[in-house]
Amino acid sequence: MAVSTQTREKTVSRTVVLLRHNDRKKLNRLAAKEQVSAGEIIRRSLDSYQTIEARARKEEEEKMMAAALSVLCGALKQANDSVRKTNSKLDKLHLQLKKREIQ
Repeated sequence: MAVSTQTREKTVSRTVVLLRHNDRKKLNRLAAKEQVSAGEIIRRSLDSYQTIEARARKEEEEKMMAAALSVLCGALKQANDSVRKTNSKLDKLHLQLKKREIQ
């Protein structure tokens, strides 16, 4: 059951959560230690969980970017090698043409 109420900052809703006895004791201990409500501990836990998910997504994106960068670097190296070979051939042809002009 959830009931929504309007506050100045955000819309909040009241939600009933069924917890095991030990989990409820942990929740109460954390709330007392942090000097906040049990609801705030739950909200912080959700925020933390979302942060963990975002971090996992970011790590996966970074792995994909690293793989893409590796592929691009390999392609660039091949392109550079090809340009070098072509330049070398052109230099040789240029020298041959110069020799013909001199003779």
